[in-house]
Amino acid sequence: MKRPKTALDSKSNSFTDFILNANDSNRLLSLVWATCAYKRVMCYFMENQRIYRTNKDKLSEFNLEEIRGWIIDRMYQIESRIDFVISDYFDPRKKRDFEKIILNSSIISIGGKMKILRNIESFDKKIVDKIGKISSIRNAFAHLPIIESVHIGVINDEKGEFKSSKILDIITQIEVMNSNGELKIKNVKEQIREFYELNNELNEYLSNYKHS
Repeated sequence: MKRPKTALDSKSNSFTDFILNANDSNRLLSLVWATCAYKRVMCYFMENQRIYRTNKDKLSEFNLEEIRGWIIDRMYQIESRIDFVISDYFDPRKKRDFEKIILNSSIISIGGKMKILRNIESFDKKIVDKIGKISSIRNAFAHLPIIESVHIGVINDEKGEFKSSKILDIITQIEVMNSNGELKIKNVKEQIREFYELNNELNEYLSNYKHS
């Protein structure tokens, strides 16, 4: 049995035009055929819902979008470890609910959690400062645009008059808010390097921290 003529075979500009111009039999068959095709496509996507992790193992291989995602993901991991430290310190009866609800970032921000950590006597206050610093970098990459600064060199002739120009350097930059609430333009590569170092230091401290 041949499939019915559909909008794909028609000279009409759209599927709607074809349906309106077709006779009742062709219209019904076309709708059935289109519905089946749609279901097959949806079934494919429903069966392939898994989103795979990148197979890149070096930060230098990441593009800008992947760098943004990596920073957000690493900050999430740090905040999860902070939640565990706070939960372990207060030791609530419903620990899982405490972590999922009370410490939910929509209820207590990272800034609020930093204030809690400052009041835990055995927790290193310098680490709290570093959490604030890495959080600022994370927020910049999550919410602010990346800008490029072009440095142009001017070449003059023997009389000091303009002769030509050339691009000396292109620097990728981003605005990051410091601890005083001031936005400062920073070199993107330097910020990524700082985030990487802070991430390693904080993860090591939080993973090994035991309150006294």
